[in-house]
Amino acid sequence: HFPLIPRLIRGVVEHPKLKKYDLTSLTTCSSGGAHIPVPLMMAFEKISGARMYQGYGLTEAGPIIAATPVEGDPVYESTGLPYPDTVIKIMDLQLGEIEQPRGKEGEIIIKGPQLMKGYLDDSEATAAVLKDGWLYTGDIGRFDEKGYLYIVGRKNDRIVAAGHTVWPTLVEDVLMSHPDVVQAVAFGVPDPLRCSTDIRAIVVPRIGAEASPELERKLLELCNEKLEEYEVPTKIMFRDHLPMTLLGKVDRKKIIEEIDAMINKLMQGGEVPEEYR
Repeated sequence: HFPLIPRLIRGVVEHPKLKKYDLTSLTTCSSGGAHIPVPLMMAFEKISGARMYQGYGLTEAGPIIAATPVEGDPVYESTGLPYPDTVIKIMDLQLGEIEQPRGKEGEIIIKGPQLMKGYLDDSEATAAVLKDGWLYTGDIGRFDEKGYLYIVGRKNDRIVAAGHTVWPTLVEDVLMSHPDVVQAVAFGVPDPLRCSTDIRAIVVPRIGAEASPELERKLLELCNEKLEEYEVPTKIMFRDHLPMTLLGKVDRKKIIEEIDAMINKLMQGGEVPEEYR
């Protein structure tokens, strides 16, 4: 068994000397710590022959609360079924008081023996997430009819565009399904002239792929094919790399802070790169 985070899985799949190594001794590989695109899971299965599955958890809960069963047909998009003695509910996003039916999105709350007692010396932060024995995770998800859990995104990452909720991970998954894309991050940019929010994205092309207007056109065509009109980015920018956290996740907060700084500079009449206009 090989437990990994998505960043390391991608590193294995794209390693230039991969063909020199025999990975057939692997039987299973679990991914956790961050969202993993389905094409990346399938690529790892292809090169190793190992069965890929996901788990879901957080530091405040032991740290795992759900996982995909090893037996049975793979459900790549799902983070699996609740662990034994763990109860998971999906609550409404407005007040967090109404449990949602299967198929409907909401905030994930959990109860089980693996929950923390609280944050050290921070009763205010503890009270914000622990309520009547339930941990309010801040993650958005849904259950399917078979009871499998799907993670949609973080509550704080939600973008409201044209009156609709847009989850960045959905846009990012579509962009990363293109063979020339290694990483992608989507975010909202306020448009004061139209009193609305534009969806934009930053993409890291794979080695050997050219960051060009032609690639942007192909990616926008893919988004128009797979996404709703209000979810499609108005602009796609290219980078050699994206900032990462210590846990191997894309540092969305740092990227948004950088974009906000550029927008403020632009609104004040300052000079900014063309891609931010």
